[in-house]
Amino acid sequence: MKFTFLLFLYSAAAMAMSEQTLLTEFPKTALPYFQTRSVPQEFTASDGLHIKYYSFLVPGAKRVLVIAPGQGEPSIKYAEFIYDLKDLGVDIFIIDHRSQGDSGRILTDIEKVHVNHFSDYTSDLAIFSSTVVHPESYEKSVLLGMSMGGAIVADFVRTHPTAYSSLVFLSPMFQVNSKNVSDELALKGLEAMEFEGFGTIYAPSQTAFDPHDPYPGNDVSSSTARFHIRRELLNLKPEYGSGGGTVHWAIESIKKTIELQSAQKLLQVPTLVFQASADSVVVPEAEANVCQNNSRFCQLISLKGAKHELLMERDLFRDPILKSIRRFLLQ
Repeated sequence: MKFTFLLFLYSAAAMAMSEQTLLTEFPKTALPYFQTRSVPQEFTASDGLHIKYYSFLVPGAKRVLVIAPGQGEPSIKYAEFIYDLKDLGVDIFIIDHRSQGDSGRILTDIEKVHVNHFSDYTSDLAIFSSTVVHPESYEKSVLLGMSMGGAIVADFVRTHPTAYSSLVFLSPMFQVNSKNVSDELALKGLEAMEFEGFGTIYAPSQTAFDPHDPYPGNDVSSSTARFHIRRELLNLKPEYGSGGGTVHWAIESIKKTIELQSAQKLLQVPTLVFQASADSVVVPEAEANVCQNNSRFCQLISLKGAKHELLMERDLFRDPILKSIRRFLLQ
């Protein structure tokens, strides 16, 4: 099922702050809330790497939201989103994927997003779910994946289809945007680079972190206020300023997304997929295809004109998403 949001149908805002007040209110509210109310902890992955996570716990909570961020995203980037949900009485957990945020690195260059096997991300999420979150102990459990986190969530539910009672995807990486090059051709080029010993350099179109990342021409948000907040958060500490993915990361990611696109019965619990129609980071059509192939459980919600990072977008796009997620958590 697919529909495009009729934004005028929504009146009262679900957000704690609007774009007009964000620059002054965020440093006084959402940011200190994340820094003082979160419980930072870590677990050990199957290969010995330390994986950081943050929890926001409510006494007696019967519902839980687990967040798997996108490529290079530190958990603190979700401070506004978590603040928006603080009065729902829901436990919230968010993980720093390996090689980003405060989690352990595989390479000495801490800016590069790198993974030996994409399944390592999935293994981390499985350990996190079974040893930390325990979704089965809640009446309602929602697993949310953003971009690369969406691919990780989709891979996870292939082997744990009903571990969570519902799923939410935000601009999920079901197909990497290889700029008019087919997945197969992109993969051949990347594998040739790796064969020549370039597996740990940045993949084509991936770059080092730019602490002065300019708003004009950016691919991720049409909100000047949230783009500014995004840049400030990524500059808080060196570990937060991730650059792009390596050649090997790109190889693993493309291989995994090819698998996901052809997977049968991928989604077996109620699922919301939010699609950014102006996305140039991932391929929106792949989201529609995956949802269509799993139409019994999947609802595709397309946001016309939105860019990739939906939670860093304008109120026009972000508020309907928040309202849908709130309803999904509470229903």
